[in-house]
Amino acid sequence: MRVQVQAKIVFGDVMIHCEVRDISTGGARIAVKGHIYLPETFELFICAEALRVYPAQVRWRCGDFAGVLFDVSKNAAAVPMDYEPVGLGYKTRHLAKPFS
Repeated sequence: MRVQVQAKIVFGDVMIHCEVRDISTGGARIAVKGHIYLPETFELFICAEALRVYPAQVRWRCGDFAGVLFDVSKNAAAVPMDYEPVGLGYKTRHLAKPFS
């Protein structure tokens, strides 16, 4: 289903802003700047009608888009709208890929 919903990628103590462009029960296409590093797995916090958290795995990356697969063995958890991951705040931290 085509959407345009704000979301956050969370891994360790890092939070990155992104936008969900397409979503299904099994995964999503997200928009995130191509120079920003994404780990293989992370939690995707989607801010729609209710805040939901999806364990996600990157399956592909092309330019400013990435395709993620949701871990269907773990149901997406609904969390209260005032939830804030401990110690992270809502600031976005942009990480560039290291030069090799």
